[in-house]
Amino acid sequence: MNWKLVLFAWFCLPVLAQGQDAGADRIFLKNGEVIIGEIVSYAPGDTLRFRLTTGKMIAVPDTEVARIKQHVPEKPLMEELAMDADEEPEKVRKLPRNGRFNSTFISILTGENRFGNFTIGTGIHNITGLILSPGISLGLGIGVDNYARRAETIVPVYVHIRMAPYPNRILYFGGSVGYGQAFKREKFNVFDARGGLMAHPVVGFQIPGEDGAHVLVDLGVQFQKASYTERLRNNDIEFRDVVFKRATMRVALNLWSRKRGRK
Repeated sequence: MNWKLVLFAWFCLPVLAQGQDAGADRIFLKNGEVIIGEIVSYAPGDTLRFRLTTGKMIAVPDTEVARIKQHVPEKPLMEELAMDADEEPEKVRKLPRNGRFNSTFISILTGENRFGNFTIGTGIHNITGLILSPGISLGLGIGVDNYARRAETIVPVYVHIRMAPYPNRILYFGGSVGYGQAFKREKFNVFDARGGLMAHPVVGFQIPGEDGAHVLVDLGVQFQKASYTERLRNNDIEFRDVVFKRATMRVALNLWSRKRGRK
């Protein structure tokens, strides 16, 4: 009888050992994402070769890696739900790597008016586009900018590009180029108005939030050409070609969705 027990234990040992060694490697990236699978090869300062749970092989630059956890055992669902109260689950803040985005900006415009006095304007913009890669987004935008309290309101339509060149993708650089349409305002004796070129370079940072949304904050300088024909109080006609130059501060809610079939 004893030799049968010994033989049974002998055959069970490999299975038990495999169960103890089973587990996945987890790579925590600086942008907040977590990759699960198996490390194939890795040397600090070099590229990490990784096999995803789907079997696909990827290469991750060492500069994008925040930390690594190896052979993390898969927990049953009930055990996961019954985790210790003092062990809080790690909250992963993600930034998109691909897909579509929609950004709604509220902006404050500051500068000097045509009389040399300090003035504050406001604007609201919406940009919709594609996330071409983890660090590059391209979209089309439209907005309304009020440069002064009188007739100087312009609606620009433009192309926007946003680039985040650093591994954590928190800091970004962006720019918009397009055409802004001015409007006549007879209430203010402006009976003809024409728009012109608009350019707006910015630098800002992204605040990762819940999956599908994060916040953008940036600073920039906005240039807008326009021309106005205005009747003065003495009935003289004044033609004005202006270039608005405004320092901008903007806050936006950026909504995004991944491209189907990709993580």
